[in-house]
Amino acid sequence: MIYMRPLAFFKRALTNNAYYPTYAAYGSAAFLAAIYFCEWKTVGQFIPIWNARYVTNEEAK
Repeated sequence: MIYMRPLAFFKRALTNNAYYPTYAAYGSAAFLAAIYFCEWKTVGQFIPIWNARYVTNEEAK
């Protein structure tokens, strides 16, 4: 029976500096894919300065 130690795997993965560019590439690709599939207004309304562009109905009255 093969015994896998997941915590040791994650520890080695997080402490190996050679993997950091790969993590950055996957993270950037995931972020861009999320923005592409979402409406940008839905994402942008939670960014502090960016959300000033979107006026809600309560503020318009």
